Order: sequence, then structure tokens, then C-alpha cells
Amino acid sequence: MENKKLITIIVSIILVIIVSFILFKISQPKEYEYFTKEPETWVEPGKFTEPKNDVRINVFKATAGKSTFSINKQEFPGDDKAFNTYGIYNGKYFEINHTEQEKKIIELSQTLDPDDGTMQAFILAKEDDFGYVFYLFIDEDWRQNSDAVNVIYGMDFNNQATLIQREFNPEQISPGVYVDVIADYNGWYDQNPIAGGIMLGDITLNELTKDEVNSTFIILR
Repeated sequence: MENKKLITIIVSIILVIIVSFILFKISQPKEYEYFTKEPETWVEPGKFTEPKNDVRINVFKATAGKSTFSINKQEFPGDDKAFNTYGIYNGKYFEINHTEQEKKIIELSQTLDPDDGTMQAFILAKEDDFGYVFYLFIDEDWRQNSDAVNVIYGMDFNNQATLIQREFNPEQISPGVYVDVIADYNGWYDQNPIAGGIMLGDITLNELTKDEVNSTFIILR
């Protein structure tokens, strides 16, 4: 009889603990969740620089720990997938930044400073149940120093029929930092070899047909 009472007490205690834990989790405000879906929560204050508007895109947080970023490559080890980014400044190729007369003009970086005079951009890939969604970030310097900001993406950069062009649709998520999203799952990233990707900047479909392109844009593929 005493054993039954003891078991009943133990079970009751366990149930109380379980219910209390569930109620605690439900009652927690959303900001306590580390991995979140809102891009605003991936934008964190810069840790190593002083400008107050300097921010850094947290790739680990944005992709729920599934992805890492280094230099100009974002990798998804679990899917054996990687995305490389490089840039073109007035027709000149660069991988990380372009500098003239010891001044940094344009940069591909997780860190965006909207008032340092350097055009900065970053494209982040995020996996979901249907494929990959791409978040395109630019800073105020980019908007101020570019005649137009377009987005071109699709299966094959050499075949205009497979490409889509539209204007960059900016949503400000931090002072002087803007984001746009591509989420139509056209699957260019599943091709082998990859012939398409994403272009962001002062570029149009008509310019892609020219022998010499003098525009300024970045490419992820």
C-alpha cells in the first residue's frame, strides 16, 4: 500500500514539473527565442566598431544553426550546398571589396555601416521546406550612390528567357539598412553546373547582352 502511495506521489511530482515547464515555455515572450524568422532579429549591433548604425547580419541565427559564412562563401554542410558571392564595380571584378586611392568604395560583407561612405551589400540564403529563400541587404550608401537598384535572378545568365528582372523593394530593418526577399523557388541552385543565380545592383537584362558591362552589382550563385 505504501509503495502505491509513493508511486502516486512521484508521478504527481513529475506531472507537475512537466506542466510547469510547458506553461513556462508558453508564457515566455518571443524575444527569448534565439532562432527567429524575422529578418529584423538577425540584424545585430556591430561589436568591434563604434558607429552607432553599424550592424552585422547573424547568419548562424538566421539559418537556425544550419549555415556558416566566411569571406564570401555561405555553406550548408548538412545539404552539401554552398553559395559564393562576388562583385562588379563599374565593370571591374572584385571578390570582397574594391578600393580606389586607398579609399574603400564598395564591399561585400555581413557588416553594413550606412554612413561610412562605403557601399555595402550582403545576400543571405535561408533554407525552408520548399527550397531556398534569399534575403538581399544593402546600406544607405549603396542607395545614395546608385542610379538604380535592380534584382535579376533565374536559371541561366546567358538566356534572358529564364531570367526575371525587378526593382529592389527596400524594407528598412535598421537605420539605413534595407532588405528585400526572393522567395519564388525557381531552383537555379539545383542545376549542375549552375548557370544562373542572383544579381543585385545597377544592372539590367539588356546590359547582360553587351560585350562589355560597366555597371555596379553583386552576384550570388
